[in-house]
Amino acid sequence: MAAPEQRSEDIYEALPTSRSLRLLNLARLPEDHAYGLETFEIGQCPPYSTMSYTWGPPLNTKQCEEDYTRDSHRVITLLTSRGKGHLSIGRNLYEGLQKVLPDVQYLWVDAICINQNDTAERSIQVPLMGSIYADANSVLVWLGLDESNVADFKWIHEIFYAALLAFAGKDDIQNFAWTPGVDSPLADRTLQVHATPRWQGYADFVAERRWFRVSTGIYILTLCLLMVLQNIACLDFSGDFSLPEDTCPRGKFENLLGRDDRN
Repeated sequence: MAAPEQRSEDIYEALPTSRSLRLLNLARLPEDHAYGLETFEIGQCPPYSTMSYTWGPPLNTKQCEEDYTRDSHRVITLLTSRGKGHLSIGRNLYEGLQKVLPDVQYLWVDAICINQNDTAERSIQVPLMGSIYADANSVLVWLGLDESNVADFKWIHEIFYAALLAFAGKDDIQNFAWTPGVDSPLADRTLQVHATPRWQGYADFVAERRWFRVSTGIYILTLCLLMVLQNIACLDFSGDFSLPEDTCPRGKFENLLGRDDRN
């Protein structure tokens, strides 16, 4: 017998404990076009990823803002112990989910895994987000479908930072300071790379994407760059882009989908 359809407000069951969380089981989707929503306890979850994204348009451009304002939401089907139900989510998040489907089985994303209509649940779940992110196998950063200036962004992380690490070494990397656009020619000569033409595209890539600006976006960007330089959680690139394994062994950045892999 087919599972009964539920209204969006009836999809969620109350979480059993203050340490419970829900994970999307994306492996169910190809079979019945529904995302499985399963409950676990923190510290007792299967390997999962989390996704960081913007709730609104992914870009700051007027065209993108108009497009995502005019066509802002998508409806997904969730499968829980109560049956099937429909939930409206932001278009940008929906596009990110389509991107991760081939590679991720379990995913935590706040707009879906927390019942946004339940104020009491939100007050419990939000303080747990630090633990949820810390326990994840990978943190995915969804920057949107647009690929403008992505080549320069990739090049800086693939070529420039690899050369910087090779020159300074990870122990002394914080002592190597320069200002892109001012000291870039000197840095190019020192590192024997040609990064100067790439910095404007890199800056435009960051400036156009709202993820780097909303909330603690600038802090997150700074933290990501420090992690790259300190070889804690580096960025790698799929396709034709790759960093030497001994330089950046654990990180991965696929297209516009960033992954900070922990294992």
